[in-house]
Amino acid sequence: MIAISPSSVVWGNIGVGAGGIAWPERSSWTFKGASLDFVPADMNWQKEYRDGLISYRSFFEKCLVNDIQANNRARIPIEKSKADLLLVAGGDDALWPSDKFAREIVQSAQARLH
Repeated sequence: MIAISPSSVVWGNIGVGAGGIAWPERSSWTFKGASLDFVPADMNWQKEYRDGLISYRSFFEKCLVNDIQANNRARIPIEKSKADLLLVAGGDDALWPSDKFAREIVQSAQARLH
């Protein structure tokens, strides 16, 4: 499996989804027809800018610490996968903390080996 700028957790929708509905937030992913738990958005986040563009990294980082129990339920159980992994992540990723996510994915994948 190859993942570029991966996430170690499931996220909710951004913008309008099925049926033209943007809110309430809902999972972007399903498994066998059931919606997966996801990290809830923090609607109080204040925009941050880098080089004149909005940097969303702090939004995702803030969401990750708001509701630890919900975030634990949203964790992708990569340790259940038997696939070899190739992860590409940037330490200076302005969108989200893909470097942190990649490290979490590696730790989970290593757990299956022990």
